[in-house]
Amino acid sequence: MSTEPSADKVQNLQIKIDRLSEFFGVRSMPAGFRSNDDLNIYIAEGGSYHFAFYERGKLVFDRSGSIDDLLYWYSESVVTRQAAKRVGDRAERFEYEFQVLRQFNIDWAKRNVRETAAMFREYGTSEDISST
Repeated sequence: MSTEPSADKVQNLQIKIDRLSEFFGVRSMPAGFRSNDDLNIYIAEGGSYHFAFYERGKLVFDRSGSIDDLLYWYSESVVTRQAAKRVGDRAERFEYEFQVLRQFNIDWAKRNVRETAAMFREYGTSEDISST
C-alpha cells in the first residue's frame, strides 16, 4: 500500500493555496513542488502537511500539521510580509495582521495574536507585549 499523497489531495491543496493567494493579492505558489532553496508546501508520505523553507540546500524550518495548520502558516507568512512593507510601526503591524487575517478566518487571527504574544514572552521584553 502506497503512502504517497493522492493527486486529488495535492490538487485540493493547490486550489486552497490559489484561493488564499488571490484573496491576499499575491502570486500563488506550487503545492507539492520541492526545492532546496525556497519555501515548500507539500504533503509528505503518510499524509502530513508541511510548510518548510530551505536555504542553499539546508533546512531552515519545517512545520508539520493539518491542512488548516498549513493554510494558516501560508497566510500568516504572506500577511506578515505585507505588513512589514506597508506599516512601519510594530504595534500597527500586529493590528494590520489581525485585521487582514480576520477577514478570512477569525480563528487564524486569534492564533496569530497568541503566537505573537508567546514569541514576545519568550524572546522580547515586557514593553514589547504591553505596547500592542
